[in-house]
Amino acid sequence: MEERKKNIAYQSSFDPAVSFRNSMSYNVVVSIIVFIIGGMAGYFNNSDFFDNDFYLMLGRVILTGVKWSSLTFVIGFFISAFISGLVVFDRSNEKQKLEKRTLELQKQKEMSIDMLKKEAEQKQKALSEGYLERIESHKKKIEDIKRERERQEPILIAEAEELLAPFKEKLNPLYLK
Repeated sequence: MEERKKNIAYQSSFDPAVSFRNSMSYNVVVSIIVFIIGGMAGYFNNSDFFDNDFYLMLGRVILTGVKWSSLTFVIGFFISAFISGLVVFDRSNEKQKLEKRTLELQKQKEMSIDMLKKEAEQKQKALSEGYLERIESHKKKIEDIKRERERQEPILIAEAEELLAPFKEKLNPLYLK
């Protein structure tokens, strides 16, 4: 976009000088055609159609042709100038469109970056919360196991003492007193 905006002045479709030159070349061609047609029409519309004087006839053709072709050329000049002005206007409109599109793309890029940042933060937060929850869960399990062990320890010791009592009675006489 930036390249297009920089190069818009170098594009021939947005160059008023090129547009004026092209319009004036068309204007010259049209003026020549009008010169020929206007000169002939002026000669044939004259009441002295059958005069045999060649130089008089040629003078009338040239005079009438110059009159109509100069009028056509002047009108064509103003039309060419107007078209060149329109090209300048089109170029400024195109620049504005490109600038607007550039701003839209920058805004869209910033929004995408912000959205990705928020998404990454949420994932990081969820991941760390998951780790913290698992740590807390394991701590609770450890505490539960410790409590269960403390609760079970006297019962198991009593059961072990009970199971070992017959063996102790048999082994007690063997100990030296």
